[in-house]
Amino acid sequence: MSLGKYELATADLSKAIEIGPKNKKAYFGRGVVFQLWGKYDSSIADLTKAIEIDPNYTVAYYYRGVSYRLDENYELAIVDFSKAIEISR
Repeated sequence: MSLGKYELATADLSKAIEIGPKNKKAYFGRGVVFQLWGKYDSSIADLTKAIEIDPNYTVAYYYRGVSYRLDENYELAIVDFSKAIEISR
C-alpha cells in the first residue's frame, strides 16, 4: 500500500468515526491501517478505543497485540494475545 493509500484510508475511516463515534469497526480498521503504516502508537490507541466500545472484540486484542509486538513491547503483546485466546474459548 502506498503512502497516499494509507492517508486516504485513514481519512475515510476518520470520517466514519466522526459520523459514528461508537463504530468499533471504524476504529479497528483505522488501527490496522496505522499498524501497516508503522504508526504503532496510533494503532494501539485506535484498537484500544475499539476494545473500550466492545470489551469482547477478540480480533482487536489480537491486532493490538501485534502492534505491541512490532513496537517491541512484548509484555503487553503477551497480555493481549492471552486475552484474545481467553475470549475465544
